[in-house]
Amino acid sequence: CGEDGDEDKPFLPAFNAYSDSGTVEGEPVYLNYGRKKDFEKLVGMGINLTEKIGIARYGKLYRGDKAKFAKEFGLAGLIIYMDGADYAPEGVKVMPDGPGLPDTGIQRGTLKDADGDPSTYL
Repeated sequence: CGEDGDEDKPFLPAFNAYSDSGTVEGEPVYLNYGRKKDFEKLVGMGINLTEKIGIARYGKLYRGDKAKFAKEFGLAGLIIYMDGADYAPEGVKVMPDGPGLPDTGIQRGTLKDADGDPSTYL
């Protein structure tokens, strides 16, 4: 917000529902897409992931699995970002003229790792 007089337009910040909240500190470590094999490759290279802040690209698998793997491998936190190469490759028109996501686009979603509606007993 704030560009070209759009500060009055409603804006819902990006979020991932069911993520833990809090403040963490740690050294950053790039995780590629945050697939299990990406974590395993880093560990195999002798990189200690404990208490690090992981940085992973959206795509290739469910965002909740990225968070699950981050927790399994001992990371303190996780940042998931959208890479233009995946969401608006060169030569692909962006919305509304094509399928690509504009550079102002963001994702909102969930990290829920279970079936069903969490507000019901089913």
